[in-house]
Amino acid sequence: MKRLFFFFVATMLSATAVFAQTDVNYALASNGSTATATSGNADAAIDDNTGTRWESDHGQDPQTFTVDFGQDRTINTVQIVWEGAYGKTFTVEVSQDGESYEKVVNVEGQSLEGFPHTQTFTFAQQTVRYVRFVGTERGTGYGYSFWEFRAYLAGVPVLTSLTATPANSIAKVGEGTAINVTPLDQNGNPLQNVPLQYDINPSLGQVVNGVYVPTEVGLATITVSSGDVQAAPFTVFGYDGDNVALSTNIASDNKVIAQSDFAPSGTDAYHAVDPDEGSVYQGSPTNGTAGDEDSRTYDSWFVLDLGAYYDISLVTIKFEGACSQEYHLDFSANNADWDIAYNYVGNAGVNGHTDLLYGENLANSNSVRFVRFYSTKAATEWGMKIFDMKVFGIPGSAPADNEPPVMGEAEVVSVGFSDAIIAVDATDNLGIAAYRLVDAVNKYDVRAAAVDGKVTLNNLAMGTTYNLTISAIDLADNASINVAQVSLTTKSFPAIPAPVHNAANVHSVYSDAYTQAVTFGIGQWGQSTVMNEVQHGTNNLYHITNANYLGWELYDGCRENLVAYPNFHMDIIALSNTSIRLTFIDGNGPEKPVVYDLAEGLNRIDISLEAEHPEILIQQIFQIKWDQMPGELYLDNVYFYNQGTTTVIEGTKNKEQRSKTIKNGQVIIIRDGIEYNVLGIRQ
Repeated sequence: MKRLFFFFVATMLSATAVFAQTDVNYALASNGSTATATSGNADAAIDDNTGTRWESDHGQDPQTFTVDFGQDRTINTVQIVWEGAYGKTFTVEVSQDGESYEKVVNVEGQSLEGFPHTQTFTFAQQTVRYVRFVGTERGTGYGYSFWEFRAYLAGVPVLTSLTATPANSIAKVGEGTAINVTPLDQNGNPLQNVPLQYDINPSLGQVVNGVYVPTEVGLATITVSSGDVQAAPFTVFGYDGDNVALSTNIASDNKVIAQSDFAPSGTDAYHAVDPDEGSVYQGSPTNGTAGDEDSRTYDSWFVLDLGAYYDISLVTIKFEGACSQEYHLDFSANNADWDIAYNYVGNAGVNGHTDLLYGENLANSNSVRFVRFYSTKAATEWGMKIFDMKVFGIPGSAPADNEPPVMGEAEVVSVGFSDAIIAVDATDNLGIAAYRLVDAVNKYDVRAAAVDGKVTLNNLAMGTTYNLTISAIDLADNASINVAQVSLTTKSFPAIPAPVHNAANVHSVYSDAYTQAVTFGIGQWGQSTVMNEVQHGTNNLYHITNANYLGWELYDGCRENLVAYPNFHMDIIALSNTSIRLTFIDGNGPEKPVVYDLAEGLNRIDISLEAEHPEILIQQIFQIKWDQMPGELYLDNVYFYNQGTTTVIEGTKNKEQRSKTIKNGQVIIIRDGIEYNVLGIRQ
């Protein structure tokens, strides 16, 4: 709780008596003042430059800051512009002789936020030469820090400036957004009960009790003024309608009817339009490097079927830090003929932001049923991700149509573990909106749009036969009377062979076949990856979805053990063709990642670290990191091992020639014919 005590009664000064002497900052060096402090550059707080600051030492309190006016000055106000390291408890004191000081301000236990923060203290008029700040308790772990320290005789408060900003730059017709107005006097102090006027151009709404309420769709420029003092104008776009892209269930209420095949499992386009603004659509692979823009020129897209025709007034797209550098938004009435509604080029770098598309920025926005987001380039090597996309619209004109479509033939193109592609064909007088595929036995019922004559099915169960009945749905939501039928069986989960290495020669990270090493921990390191232990038959393995980034701690700081285990093995089941970037972290200079391509199904990574990756110091490995791994993965049998008794010669890696013998997992180092163990103890 902040408690401010002023030792003198504040007075309202007459502007006529001291007008010529008021509102002059006597603390400025340019007005003849000097500043001293127990530590730090005190002059930086009286130079009239809010880009320089005084900061005391971070050590023991109290800390003092003193201004010497060089002559007697009459003051009644002190103002401190805090940098961020503010005072929690402090006093402001004045003196005529620099020896005997009297308190005029006492602050105890305050808490500040919103920096830089200007704090103004007014007290009874004093004629003094010295003003001293005494800090006795810090608000942070740092020192006391001022951008500026000011002292002056404040005159009658006069409105000098206005700032006005809307709480939101968009507002729904009939609702509204608050306008935050800050009136300031000549000394930067806020004023109360200032009469305000609002000019709205064009006249698309009104301000009621400080809230702008649009009455029509459109962009209004609002200017706030009081007398001849005017704030900088700002704009608010008034939109109408509801979010017609909102999807509440990935299976039964999903407006996404097609998307590019980049998104890993659990990060598909549904997560851009679901109610959870924290979920993410990962629309492109995390490949490429920061300095190689060509490696980031890939396409990533999804299509929404709004289910009816709408006049669109606003689209909002909230990007994660990994955003698009170039994208376009397209509208269509039939999912065949597309018009560009918005085209964007220019974003670069990691930049979480929200794009608002409306008014002149949004073309061809009437009678829209299909919306397509199409990213053609990611801004960084981290790919492209969207937290949320909203499409606001009101019902538009729909074509009248009572003629149902005619369903043609269907054929299975490919089948995976949990997905399948089916070629479909249908005709209609207006156009085909989607296809409905139903298997009542497996309780599978989806509506999906065709892309290039093919429908992609997701979320199928592994090792399951589906007998699908397929009907066509036209743009007026008429279903075909006739149907097509196809049968498919998804791939079964691959069997993982049992490891063959002798347990005495294995240091296990994760495997049912070996005793797990006790000094390691499995973690996700705060990223979006979801990792759960699952069981297939009697075998335990890790299931990874929303794959992005994870790491395992191996030795809790002990970096010598792996000299005895110079080989690495890992089994990975990938549900689609993908890749994984594996990094053995040895704490010696930059990380040295290795990329492995993974085929659909079982992949067995078995490598000699010494032979294939001599740049990795295997005697210092203490972490393993997996990243850039789009797709759904299963991990098993992760371990380091040796082949039995071997002898190798180490070179300049350890700055000397020495032989190293591995005997049943124990390392013996031979120098000058004498054997030592890894702890340096003579055998």
